[in-house]
Amino acid sequence: MATEPQQYDEVLANADLVPTEGEGRTWNWYNYLAVWMGMIHNIFNYSVAAGLLVLGMNAWQALLTILVGNTVLLVVVALNGELGQRYGTPFPVIVRASFGVFGANVAALIRALVAIGWFGIQGYLGATALSALVGAVAPGWNHFNVHIPLIGLPINLLAAIIVYWILFGFIVLHGMEAVKRFENWAGPLVLVLMLFLFFWALSAAHGLGPIFSQPGKLHGVAFWGPFFAGVASIVSSFATLGLNIPDFTRFSRSRRDQLIGHIFGLPLTQLFFAFLAVSITSATVVVYHQAIWDPVTLIQKFHSPVIVILGTLILMIATLSINVAANIVSPAYDLSNLVAKHINFRLGALITLIVAFVYMPWRLLVNASTIYTILGASGAAIAPATAIMMVDFWLIRRQHIDKHQLYLTRGIYRFQGGWNWRALVALAVGLFLSGAGVVWNAFAGLYKESWFVGFFAAGILYWIFGALFPYTQSAMEPSGSVAQSESST
Repeated sequence: MATEPQQYDEVLANADLVPTEGEGRTWNWYNYLAVWMGMIHNIFNYSVAAGLLVLGMNAWQALLTILVGNTVLLVVVALNGELGQRYGTPFPVIVRASFGVFGANVAALIRALVAIGWFGIQGYLGATALSALVGAVAPGWNHFNVHIPLIGLPINLLAAIIVYWILFGFIVLHGMEAVKRFENWAGPLVLVLMLFLFFWALSAAHGLGPIFSQPGKLHGVAFWGPFFAGVASIVSSFATLGLNIPDFTRFSRSRRDQLIGHIFGLPLTQLFFAFLAVSITSATVVVYHQAIWDPVTLIQKFHSPVIVILGTLILMIATLSINVAANIVSPAYDLSNLVAKHINFRLGALITLIVAFVYMPWRLLVNASTIYTILGASGAAIAPATAIMMVDFWLIRRQHIDKHQLYLTRGIYRFQGGWNWRALVALAVGLFLSGAGVVWNAFAGLYKESWFVGFFAAGILYWIFGALFPYTQSAMEPSGSVAQSESST
């Protein structure tokens, strides 16, 4: 159960932000495995794996790209997850150690905006499944397709989006325990549909031979550029979780529970899911002579109403699962951290729902190539803060943080007025180098590997700053007290 010492400053603490202790730590290894299954088994992640085939890779090349990307991601998740498990604090609090008690709002706000963007995209994809489900049950639904120019959607799909948003609100308003219970069964459920589609692929394409013998368009040296860009995209697809994984590991019963959950839930589950997605997409090339990268479109090609209804229902639940875990929990905590006195977890979640609808995410998804543009932007935004948090804890502070001081406006993490200029400058440089390719063609090559560029640029620069302008001793080691301490320089 989370406890709040009286000495904590109210502008930095509320019931959702204070350390989780004792009986509040209820998550075991299966809970983390289920969360990862819920985040991996969804429409967008299917499209990411399938999209590699659309972009020219063969099945083996796509699987190699996905395996390497998820191995990199596992390292990041394991290292940052240690902070949540050890101190029981969510991401926007633990990042105060590197950015300062007020500067942390910059990193948290970036993470929140990216998560809200992803929430809208995933929510829209789930709403398309809901609309297809209703259309299969009540064919008249498909006739309500009058387009609304200002919004850019037909009436029936807009109605599906509104209903879907309400479902999200119902789940998150019941708190993190409701999130855990929902993820426990939602993630594994999608495997039922994927296995059905896989066995359909085997039957329709007459075995794995035709599926994995489909030629790619990338050979020799031409493969490596798309490979590294693909690895960066795979990492970017879950880069947000790599940054805010403490939001989940703060509830872990032990280090062993969260590590086992990550190992079995991330690279192994992802590779298996990718194998199914790549196999199914390769089969569509054999059967339909084109790569169908959208599972909703594929399911609608089946003539059985039962298959269409069950398939779209499962896909809808899958998107609910990833959006709750990956894209509502984080901004809810981040927005709460921004104004701790007035915004709690539930209000932060409601703000996320509203903003995600207002920016009309459906205008962003055009084709498979668009997916990787979105992933590049996400990686560019998230990677610098991820590197700074890791370098600060593991290399500069050498695993020493006083968690109580994280809640004091005039404690050892105050730096200059609550802001650590070292982290902010490193963040700005990382964001520029990783994202400048969107605006200037001269940086386009860097943008293809945006996550790696932002990660190493910000991480190395922050480490250099730490060596040239070291922290005072009080900011390096825990004081063992919640008393006010001299701020660092």
